[in-house]
Amino acid sequence: MQCKNHPERDAVAICEKFGVGYCTACCESEKIDEDHPLCYCTSPNVHCKFRPQCIVYHHSKKRSREKKSSEG
Repeated sequence: MQCKNHPERDAVAICEKFGVGYCTACCESEKIDEDHPLCYCTSPNVHCKFRPQCIVYHHSKKRSREKKSSEG
């Protein structure tokens, strides 16, 4: 599977619910802009049977926690 944001790269994290993948650059990026899209959960508040083992969701949660702690 290829990366959703970089089709020329192989995916290292895959959203099982929607069948999309993200490459290492997306998963490790600290910036949020067009050149550095992030590996993120597209529906974090909707039930997903894959969530307990989802790498994409865990990356999203980690970034959310880090953002909150840096803001205040």
